[in-house]
Amino acid sequence: MPCRAQSSNFAYHVLKNISFGHQNIAANCFVQDSLGMIWVGTNNGLYNYDGYTAKSAPIPDKKFKTFIHALLTLDNKYLAVGTGDGLFIYDYIKDVHEVVGDLAHVDVRSLLLDEDKLWIGTLNGLYVYILEKMYN
Repeated sequence: MPCRAQSSNFAYHVLKNISFGHQNIAANCFVQDSLGMIWVGTNNGLYNYDGYTAKSAPIPDKKFKTFIHALLTLDNKYLAVGTGDGLFIYDYIKDVHEVVGDLAHVDVRSLLLDEDKLWIGTLNGLYVYILEKMYN
């Protein structure tokens, strides 16, 4: 049976390279929050992009100014940030960070939200947190 390729009429826009300054930075992951801000995890920390410029985001501890491997929006105000040296939760409305102490010095590589559970993939195994317990 012959195969036929379908043509698609996808609309696309030409993207420009978003500058992170003069540093050689690789974008590892990105996510868009409820306000429309795009957060980019890089090999040099966390950046935010408002549609015009990219800025280095405030980091709670210099040890997190490192590889950001995973980003995930948790609801309308929280961002989970998986780094090469642990996990922190960022309240981007209040600009407040909370380090998840149980995962200090753990290389976090992936994040998944399943209802009230945050699944955390690390080089040390798989963890799960009940989000209600994290915020209270």
